Amino acid sequence: MAPILQIEGLTRRFGGVTAVNALSLAVNEGELVSIIGPNGAGKTTVFNLVTGLDVPDAGRVTFTGSDITGLPAEKLAPLGFARTFQHGRVFGNLSVLDNVLVGAHTRLAAVRPHLPLIGAVAELALALVRPQSVKAEEEKQAALSQLKSVEAKTAQLPSEKENILKNAKNEAAAEKKRLTAQTKADIERLKQQMQSELARLTAQTNARLRRFSAEESVRLAEEKLRGKIGKAEDAKLVKASISEIGGLN
Repeated sequence: MAPILQIEGLTRRFGGVTAVNALSLAVNEGELVSIIGPNGAGKTTVFNLVTGLDVPDAGRVTFTGSDITGLPAEKLAPLGFARTFQHGRVFGNLSVLDNVLVGAHTRLAAVRPHLPLIGAVAELALALVRPQSVKAEEEKQAALSQLKSVEAKTAQLPSEKENILKNAKNEAAAEKKRLTAQTKADIERLKQQMQSELARLTAQTNARLRRFSAEESVRLAEEKLRGKIGKAEDAKLVKASISEIGGLN
């Protein structure tokens, strides 16, 4: 039984470096074969040469009896020969099923019509005709998408409630802080007004006391002066009386 994949004398050079040197390998149908080697041994280069990502300098690669040496990847894929990379990449905006269908696209009869001359027209016609099974699958996917959307919105309700409560608490705290600051400012303003009024009243009272004290000092001085004058006049009167009495005698 002929091997499904046959590699004979495969060689690839990069300048003066020979990455793959006359490699020969046979893989039978249903068989698993591993290529093992240290970093830089040429393992990736072998896969690139076999899968059409690179062209060998020498050697031959056959698949199911057909020579595929140097064929690009897009020519190998319709033959059922494809490579998966270490870091798989998918279309993030497509579902799992759609990603699988994209991978299976080249194996569908719709893209390989039996009449090559009208292949493009046949493919377009087949693409426009949507089987009932496809419609059912689309309706199912739409229902699932709607259900996921409802579930996502339902899951967001607790977080939205928490956000509303959090925002309300933050607004209340901010309002309390604002009122506290305003109250402190009002109290400070009233305190300054009271101190100013108290200073004014104190100055006014002190001025009145000083004026009263001055007036009282003047009054007392006047009374003292009048008392001295009265005493002097009384003395004169006594002397005059004594003189009159002496004259009578």
